[in-house]
Amino acid sequence: MFGPLQDTFKLAFNSPIIGKRRPLLLYIHHDNRTSNQIFCSEIIDYLCKNFIVWPWDITDELNRNAYPIDFPRKTGLSGEIILLIAEYLSLNDTITIFSTDILRLLQKSKRKLPIIEPSDIFMKTLIKKINYEKIVSLHIKATSFNSTIKLVPSYIFNNVQSFTLVNLEDKNQINQFKKYFPNLIRLSFYYDIPVDFCVLCRIINQIPSSVKRFEIHCRHIHCPHRNGRQLITRINQTNDTVEYFLFNMVHSFKTLINNCFQGYNTCFFISIIDFIKSMSSVQDVRLIINEYNMKKCLDINEWKNLVDMRRQLKNMTLQTVRRMSQDIQITEKVREIQKELSTVRQTIEFQVI
Repeated sequence: MFGPLQDTFKLAFNSPIIGKRRPLLLYIHHDNRTSNQIFCSEIIDYLCKNFIVWPWDITDELNRNAYPIDFPRKTGLSGEIILLIAEYLSLNDTITIFSTDILRLLQKSKRKLPIIEPSDIFMKTLIKKINYEKIVSLHIKATSFNSTIKLVPSYIFNNVQSFTLVNLEDKNQINQFKKYFPNLIRLSFYYDIPVDFCVLCRIINQIPSSVKRFEIHCRHIHCPHRNGRQLITRINQTNDTVEYFLFNMVHSFKTLINNCFQGYNTCFFISIIDFIKSMSSVQDVRLIINEYNMKKCLDINEWKNLVDMRRQLKNMTLQTVRRMSQDIQITEKVREIQKELSTVRQTIEFQVI
């Protein structure tokens, strides 16, 4: 639905045909958000069928600051409802929609505040008005990390526990995490470009010791086997603090093209397994993939080798969007892996969900 928002209100609530009245959904769109493509591909069709959808593109800063209406006053929403809506938004987007008036509500609430790809204006003028103890999550692009982070005093991020960096390539940025995020627990790398595991291997030992949960989200990886299967030997020092590792490749190509230099049929899978070996204290591993690549991740020997090498490992999970329980071949293969792994260590848990 396009056109003035006031006309959309009439269409949603004042249609003479009761059956055509539907809830109004304000869809806030930003081209540069990493979650944008996932959101659009998975649920936008459903929303259009069940709601009156009014899109507001805030990619451009001028459009972002041009509020379509005085949202709180126009809708008559109570402070309690506004805070419930804010649960699904970043701090900067919340202020964009509800204006700085919401800061009073946020200061009184117990809500922790995530900040996602903030503008320079937000960092220079608004973030200092927030109780910095409430700022616990930050999501930012690697290309703007240095310039953005220096716009505010470093103490602003003292309580950040979760940090997401998009398209990390410069390993020197890792060294700054200890300075700005002394209480960091969860570190996540998002990539909309192919991941280079050789680069990651050079930084795994630089991850702050406070980090217990490490995640990588990507669509594709570069083959690291130009000189043979030597990924693990490239690591000068393993990481001994990460306890939980998640690798999300669910939005990769339907079937990964086999362009491995050594012709490994499961190139991406053995690369992930070798990378996990660099985390000596890892206890939980979760791989999120699409159903087209599930069978490539059911190599018994690779899983046995990992379990044998990492004695702290307790749980391993393969997750897909589509349930695989009805695939007889996969079900039998999973049982075979579970049986084999129990011969290595009886307490190990392996599952496909």
